[in-house]
Amino acid sequence: MAAAGGADEGHDRSLSDVRPALPFPIALDGEAPCRNKGGMLASLFVATIMVVLTVLIHGIGLFTLSRLLRLEAKEEASANIHPMSPRGIAVTLLLVLGLFLLHGIEIWTYGFLYLALGALPNLAEAIYFSTITYSTIGYDDDGFLTAWQMVAAIEGVNGVILLGWSTAFFVTVVARMGRR
Repeated sequence: MAAAGGADEGHDRSLSDVRPALPFPIALDGEAPCRNKGGMLASLFVATIMVVLTVLIHGIGLFTLSRLLRLEAKEEASANIHPMSPRGIAVTLLLVLGLFLLHGIEIWTYGFLYLALGALPNLAEAIYFSTITYSTIGYDDDGFLTAWQMVAAIEGVNGVILLGWSTAFFVTVVARMGRR
């Protein structure tokens, strides 16, 4: 009968032979934790910096977008724009394009990070991976350097929050336009 982990009969495998490679220090059966040149702590540090950076980019971007649409200074005037009027449609399109641009900047920032870390081999793969991660599609992480997978996981959470923030902003703008 085969031993746990699929070893052939008569072959003993130690715990170190069957445990998965992990990107962070872990101690099993009294062993000293293995170190992966910073491992999870390095990943969490990089991910935290990226969350702070993208939240700042997003906040500044939404503030700028609202100024460009003159929502802050002329809230009362924009409350009288009918959403289906030519001006209302133009404001909506500008808003959607601005939000796409803002999320694009954040996605490309993560893509450049993955490229700089050597987590992915080229810019096209880094941007594609960042896009599917940020939007939480999460199709595949084959070829992604294991040591930085925690950064990618946190990018997914960050993307959900920033997309939600954009949705709230968009709904608020359209609701202001529809008030009479």
